[in-house]
Amino acid sequence: MNIEYFKSLKSKYSEYDKEISWIVGNGFSCEGLRDKLISDQHYDDAVNLVLEHLKCRRDIASSHILVAKTYEKLGDISSAIKTYENAIEGEFDLATQLYKNYAKLAENFYEKEKVIDIYRSFVEKKQSFPVHRGFFEFLLEKNELDCADIEAKKLIHLYHDKKNSLNFLLSELYEKKGEFGNAKSELKKLIDRNINNGMAWKKLKKLETSYPDNNSSFNIIRMIEFSPEYHSAGISILQSFGKLLREKYKGSPVKVTIVQEGLAVKMIVVPPDGKKMEVEEYLHQYGLVIKGDILPEQLLSDPVQIIELKMELKLAHTRIELQRDQMQFIESQNVTRISSLEAQVNWLRDQVGSSLGFQRESYRGIFDSLSHANENSNDLLNKLIKAIEKDNSEDAKNLLKDFEEKEPENYSKVKQFISNTTSSAGANAPAWVDFISRVMPIQI
Repeated sequence: MNIEYFKSLKSKYSEYDKEISWIVGNGFSCEGLRDKLISDQHYDDAVNLVLEHLKCRRDIASSHILVAKTYEKLGDISSAIKTYENAIEGEFDLATQLYKNYAKLAENFYEKEKVIDIYRSFVEKKQSFPVHRGFFEFLLEKNELDCADIEAKKLIHLYHDKKNSLNFLLSELYEKKGEFGNAKSELKKLIDRNINNGMAWKKLKKLETSYPDNNSSFNIIRMIEFSPEYHSAGISILQSFGKLLREKYKGSPVKVTIVQEGLAVKMIVVPPDGKKMEVEEYLHQYGLVIKGDILPEQLLSDPVQIIELKMELKLAHTRIELQRDQMQFIESQNVTRISSLEAQVNWLRDQVGSSLGFQRESYRGIFDSLSHANENSNDLLNKLIKAIEKDNSEDAKNLLKDFEEKEPENYSKVKQFISNTTSSAGANAPAWVDFISRVMPIQI
């Protein structure tokens, strides 16, 4: 310890006599004095104090951290980073904490790619679970899920003794990827290991509530695959529907979840009890607006919602234009022709609108399935459709029974049509098909 330095400091700042005497008498612990010097705007002396501390304890990582954090407090980020970079060349008792502090500082002041490079150099230089976990969590935060997948495998291989922490981390990764079943599975492993794991129970309950079973027959599921130039605009259009639906059913338990699986996007709608057909019809009408077949005013009555939906459609145009400009720049090297912006916007709107549709014209499939159309069959089917639209299962059952007795051959064809549609569409089957399948015994 440089006693002369502290004597000069004491003569300069008599108001800090107590703090300086304590440091000299008890060895270095100068953080409190440093904070007072900074608070009183004696910035140069605050820096000199921690540098003096570093001279005496250069082999301890916390000394380097103290200097770097002092620079950071004073806004001298370049000196803080330089302090960390010089320090990581050595071996210190608290090296893990030093790496973590440097990485956190880098996250705030460097571009994502630079931070990833820094983290990679750390995990290669020093095998440390906290540092590697910090890297993994950074990748999740930045949605670098492919890189996170790679690091997850490394974590499992290197730190298999950290089972609880790994289960939590993997659960977060799976949730980000939209693999909610796997996310729940990781949490269940924690609960199997310790039934009193409150955090695991809390996270599992949140997942169960937010992401119910995708295969529930009560859910409405739409899957759309977008090419890269349409991805951002397409997701935004689906999110807009979710917002409208939640506003339409305020106070009712309605959920809209959008899951990305590569370029494919899945929208899962959990309607209020008994409202599946109503919600599906609303989704169909929204799809018609997106396609341009009807106006927003024909779907909505709230002027604010109408303006917001029109703005969303204009923003879709802008998002595609920006992505298109980027692709033109990249692909100009290959002299690749990109289709007109107007054509791309029309394609997106038609694709999304068609994919969302309940599509009334799909009723046509029943009539097309008939072996030989006749007035009696058409009349029975039209009555059946009215019963479906009124959600009247008793009338539907009676009409189907009447249909089977009077038109057995056509009834058999309709039954086969419903069976085939249910088998091929699964959870994507229109609500009216679900309705008939519940009142008509069908072998699938």
